[in-house]
Amino acid sequence: MARASDRLEAIIFGAGDLSVSLHARVDGNFDPVGPYPGDFWHYARVQILAAARAAGIAAIDAPHPAYRDTDGYLRSARQAALLGFDGKWAIHPSQVPLANEVFTASPAEFAAAEEITALYRDAEAGGTGAIGHDGRLVDAAHVRLAANVLAKAARSN
Repeated sequence: MARASDRLEAIIFGAGDLSVSLHARVDGNFDPVGPYPGDFWHYARVQILAAARAAGIAAIDAPHPAYRDTDGYLRSARQAALLGFDGKWAIHPSQVPLANEVFTASPAEFAAAEEITALYRDAEAGGTGAIGHDGRLVDAAHVRLAANVLAKAARSN
């Protein structure tokens, strides 16, 4: 589905639609109606995220229908952002600044990404493939993570 058309720009997790299809026992906010170990939607989110990344498109997390529940929206958005989602549905104008807060790279994240990239590139130019910074290893994978932060910051400007 994520590669169905070259016009596709994003894939969105529809927790409500999936709840219906699965006959899931969820409330109006698509949370389980009883105790559940861990994140009820983790598997589905990761599948959607992986499909989006493989297709080179954005991954958008499910809506949070309880639009007056700021804490719940932020908690859900932060969880999605940690996984790597690019955004979250905002079904009410009050949710837009919350999504922007969560999915926009902070100045500190941006500065750290720039610093790691510069330090690594300098070392790489001298023939070194990994460096230590602030007591941690920095290698090519860390630079690619930093590039993700820098790209996110560029998209938000």
